[in-house]
Amino acid sequence: MSDDVYSTHYDVMRRYLTTFLQEQGSMLGRNNAKEKLGRLSERQFYDLSTDVFDEINRRRENDRNVPFLPVRNEFTPKRNQARQKLATLQEFRFKELASEVFFELERRFPRIVQENDARYGPLYTDSSSRPGVNGFQGPRAVSPNRPLPNPFQPPARMPTTASGRQIPQRGASRGAIDTAGRARRGGSPPPPMPMPTTRGMETLQRQPTELMPRNGTSTRGTTGRGGVTNEEFERMKARYEAEIETLRKQLSGQAPSPEIKKLNAELAMSKMAKRDIKQKYDVLLTDYETIQEELKAQEQAAEALRKDVNSLLEDVQTLSQKNQRLKEDKERDAETIRQLREEVERLGGEAGSVTASTPRTRNDSAKGDLFFSAEDDGEDPRILAYQDAAERLVIAARGSTPTNVLIAMKSVIISIKGITEDAERLEARVESTDDFTDLETAREQVSDALANLVAIAKEHATSYNKNDIGVLEDGVQRVDEDVRNLVAIMKRAGGDALLEGGPDDDRDDTNGLEKRRRGSRVLEVVELKIFIEDETDAIVSLIQTLVSSLKTGTPESSNSTIQSIKSSVDDIIFETGRTRPMLDSDTRSQSDVILEVLQEAVDNLVETGEELLRSEGNRTVKQKIGTCSYEVAKHVKSLLGLFE
Repeated sequence: MSDDVYSTHYDVMRRYLTTFLQEQGSMLGRNNAKEKLGRLSERQFYDLSTDVFDEINRRRENDRNVPFLPVRNEFTPKRNQARQKLATLQEFRFKELASEVFFELERRFPRIVQENDARYGPLYTDSSSRPGVNGFQGPRAVSPNRPLPNPFQPPARMPTTASGRQIPQRGASRGAIDTAGRARRGGSPPPPMPMPTTRGMETLQRQPTELMPRNGTSTRGTTGRGGVTNEEFERMKARYEAEIETLRKQLSGQAPSPEIKKLNAELAMSKMAKRDIKQKYDVLLTDYETIQEELKAQEQAAEALRKDVNSLLEDVQTLSQKNQRLKEDKERDAETIRQLREEVERLGGEAGSVTASTPRTRNDSAKGDLFFSAEDDGEDPRILAYQDAAERLVIAARGSTPTNVLIAMKSVIISIKGITEDAERLEARVESTDDFTDLETAREQVSDALANLVAIAKEHATSYNKNDIGVLEDGVQRVDEDVRNLVAIMKRAGGDALLEGGPDDDRDDTNGLEKRRRGSRVLEVVELKIFIEDETDAIVSLIQTLVSSLKTGTPESSNSTIQSIKSSVDDIIFETGRTRPMLDSDTRSQSDVILEVLQEAVDNLVETGEELLRSEGNRTVKQKIGTCSYEVAKHVKSLLGLFE
């Protein structure tokens, strides 16, 4: 092992143990420990010195994250455990162990000691007081005629009074005080006695006791260590205590010097500056806490706003998708209407020649302008029901509210549906192939004409009377002709018996058609689905009309459209309630919930419509109507989704 390593160990231990050795130097030097260290091999002593050196550095750094020496892989587990146990030793016990290693270094390497003494000065007053330099003998005996040595260093200087008397520092040893007293009396001063660096008055009071014999049984004539008797020691003690008391009285009665006044003024100013800084710090701390609270509140508000924005973006995305689907549906409907118009124009010429050769007469009633009658059909209740619904359709088309056309169109569909259902039942019973073919062809013609009429009605409802009313009337006439043709074929095929389930004489009543519809048979699940689909389309068209009416129309027209939406919703709720027993348990429970929510939504829409009339077109109310109508459409489509 290199001497440089030992030199480093020695240098660190010397600086770490300087105060400890000066205070405890004469008390150290256990022969048993020295003998054990002397028997260690060079390698064993090197390991011990290294472990103590590492522990000193750890304690001087005082890092809480390193409570003990870390494990090193190059060491054995037993050595790592011993290194960690060093951290459990108390400060005094560890310094004792370090001092024993320090003395062994001095014994084994005197060259290192000489180099350090030459560089920093000797650690002890003389070589005889160096513990451990005489092998394993411990400190040499002190000569009886020699003054009692003290292991402490002397002070740098002592303040003086106005008369030139030296004032002992607080914690100075009695040796220092005695020196000052002898110098004042003119006597020859004894060798200076070092004083501790960190001891108070308790040290001064405790030193004489420490100099007493340890057995506690000495007499007045007994000589203590260093040749000092107990009597001399007591006299010295009394003299020193008197000197201390005199100096204290002089200090307490002396006026403060200008330097002290200056220092006191600076101290007061420092305290005031410190107080001002403390106040500013408190203000800044309060401002900081306030800003932190505001920042936290703003972060919470920003997070809530972010969630709301995300929710709105999702709603906008959903509405955009629905709007795109509606645009696609509208484009498809427009294409269908265009095709149907071409078909109507193509068939118009053919119908002209057929009409000229058909023996028909006009009626004198309000519907005589549209319907032709024959004596054999005049009493057919199915044709009368259709004509009644068609008359309402034409009247609605000629009115000021185009959306009423969709409501009247619904009655037309229901009346024709009853005729086509009778035709389907008759098809299943006829035996003649010709009759079956004729019935099927006539029924399909009625369905096509009805589909054309529905498209014309939708376009009329969304065009705000921009389309010619004659187009709708032509569609009604075509349906009338196809219905009469179908009824005639049914009678020819033997379908008179089906008339027994026809409508009664209440058709002349203004609510007769509604009574006949709600008094008809319960719809099957498939029929209910078709019915809800038709009503959903009508409601969507009405909502579109309502939105346009809110922008450009009057509150009265908007409220009329709302009433039409309510009528369609009431029909859906009525028919679904009648078909409810045929639904499965899951669909039935879900439909009950949707119908309840749907009823609440349409009631809110009606109430908002009435509020619109009272507020004379308030913008906020209009926005609320748009939201309510959207809720109605959403719940109707949810109901339709149960049957998909």
